[in-house]
Amino acid sequence: MRGFTAFTGKELQESVRTYRLMILAAVFLILAMMNSLSAKFLPELLGALMPEGMQIQVAEPTVMDAWTQFYKNIPQLGLIVFVVMMSSSLAGEFGRGTLVLLLTKGLRRRTVVLGKFTSAVTVWTLVYVFCAVISYGYAVYFWRSETVSHLLFALSCLWLFGVLLVAVLLLGGVVFKSMSGGILTVGTGVVLLFLLNLIPPLTRWNPLRLATMSTALLGGQIGPGEFLPAVGVACGAGVLLLAGAILIFNKRQIV
Repeated sequence: MRGFTAFTGKELQESVRTYRLMILAAVFLILAMMNSLSAKFLPELLGALMPEGMQIQVAEPTVMDAWTQFYKNIPQLGLIVFVVMMSSSLAGEFGRGTLVLLLTKGLRRRTVVLGKFTSAVTVWTLVYVFCAVISYGYAVYFWRSETVSHLLFALSCLWLFGVLLVAVLLLGGVVFKSMSGGILTVGTGVVLLFLLNLIPPLTRWNPLRLATMSTALLGGQIGPGEFLPAVGVACGAGVLLLAGAILIFNKRQIV
């Protein structure tokens, strides 16, 4: 346990030292501001861009528009930046050869994988909560009297999807020992989920639902119970992916 705590702390310190956490925080801050500001001022912006004499009818922006932007920006931009930034974690250890020194000093291989997973999830949680809180603050400021349904549960669903991507990224890093291999594994996994989403009986069980259907949950069209199968699959898949990464890493030749 002491080795796990020390290694995880080292990984978190490296995220700070390499400015990885700072860059991600800046990106998610920009996204948080864009969510509400773009929804609030889009009608005025469109009106200013229209040629003189031409009018366009745009519905009055609501708090739902702001959260819709949140669920567009975070999966399509935020998670992509996060995956790219974190992809160098395990690959960098392979490239620098620092794992050999750590393992020869008695650090267990499973501790390396679990420590990197924990540190990556911690970074993801910090920047995601940071973004969600700022988005919520802007939403309350602009639309004090308007609310959405099941906000906390909907935010937790997208967070869980991000954790699942961390597990996929780690598995790819262990298998390919490179940044591009980890990113390619995540991309392939997401494409596979989109393909599975084309099969109607599987849509309720598809973890992709956690990132793509939350606006329907916020709008009250569906309830939290509709997400429980996807939540269960995401949790189970994450455990299996993490276990697979540990098993492969235990047999992987470091040098």
